[in-house]
Amino acid sequence: MPSDRRLYPFSILFGLGSELRQFVIPGIVVLVTAGTAGGDWQAWTLLFLIPYGLAVITRYISFRYRYEERELVIRTGLFFRNERHIPYARVQNINAVQNVLHRLLNVVEVHIETGGGAGPEAKMSVLPVDALEEMRQRILGDRRGAAAVAAEDAGVSAARQVLLRLAARELVL
Repeated sequence: MPSDRRLYPFSILFGLGSELRQFVIPGIVVLVTAGTAGGDWQAWTLLFLIPYGLAVITRYISFRYRYEERELVIRTGLFFRNERHIPYARVQNINAVQNVLHRLLNVVEVHIETGGGAGPEAKMSVLPVDALEEMRQRILGDRRGAAAVAAEDAGVSAARQVLLRLAARELVL
């Protein structure tokens, strides 16, 4: 049986960053109002951040994925388990999203897209670039090779086939 894999540990930092982005506007409001009221606002902000931090760590611990013979299996959830089976044949695209911080840490955010649905079938928050290449090889490996051979054959046959010959005089006219 294939072994389960986890996301890269930096996914905790990226998860905390995305949660903290939600606190930017309320944080500015707290800074402005707490400065005028003279209250102890630092302790209150920590009380709001602790549950979000625990949620991000729990999400990291509970997210696992593995490659099976014909499908990718993604398991999430600590109390309420969710297991998704994504057949390799249904995967149409594997998008890699990298912002500046991702590039500095040599990691990517991966979106696995299938034909059904408006959004990606699966979203993996932070994976190393090597793991992305392994994923592409395992899931799209055979198809990418077959598509390249088919495109090369089509190019060769298109180069050999002449559709129309024009004389120089007709071309000028």
